[in-house]
Amino acid sequence: MCFAGISFAGISIDPSRIELVMENGQTYSGKYTVINGNDDPIELVITYDTWKNSPENSTVTVTDWLKVKQSKVLLKPQQTISVEYSINSGNLVGSVSAMVSFTYRLPTVSNMSMMTSLPIYVSIAGTQKVDFFIKNLSAVNGGRDKDNIVVVELQNDGNVPIRPSGKLEIFSGKKLVSSALLSDLDPVYAGLNRAYYRTIEKLPKGKYTLKISLNGLDKTVEKSIQFKVNKYGEVINQ
Repeated sequence: MCFAGISFAGISIDPSRIELVMENGQTYSGKYTVINGNDDPIELVITYDTWKNSPENSTVTVTDWLKVKQSKVLLKPQQTISVEYSINSGNLVGSVSAMVSFTYRLPTVSNMSMMTSLPIYVSIAGTQKVDFFIKNLSAVNGGRDKDNIVVVELQNDGNVPIRPSGKLEIFSGKKLVSSALLSDLDPVYAGLNRAYYRTIEKLPKGKYTLKISLNGLDKTVEKSIQFKVNKYGEVINQ
């Protein structure tokens, strides 16, 4: 399980992200803690929608598995309330996800609304297929007087979201000249791909090896490429 908090426009909501692994036929009950940090009362409208389901659940809608008990709440200045929700895994396989949205009007600007949407990810134990790989890896020019960029494209052929973490390393021969940790990356949803971008410092003229290693759900994938930097500082993939 994964939970984290968020704040926006005087409103604090905890958790901001929910990730669960559930057995078939299991029910989970939880709550959002919402704090009105404004000095005015507010009306909070709560909605939720289907987000990114795995292919097996293409016809499953959010109301098939998620219930949020309140659709509208009134908060006094500095008041804290709980918004309860429940999840029923039924006989689902793979994964489902939803976005729960909290909307309210700014107390001092009556014609402006603020909204934040928070994800819920649910995977079904025993039906998970973890299958992802690095589809493309390249180093590209960042422009004159700018850092260069590493582009990593991850393909998810499984049926659960992958939130990768890992590291990239750049070698000149056997010498490590640059490295960076990759963490808290956005998820790659089942059946889709996502590109990640990481800046790297300008390198002097020479030949280099770029290696990357990514982990997700007890699986590790790796890829390496060769590139060179010419006398103008331009990156050329080989």
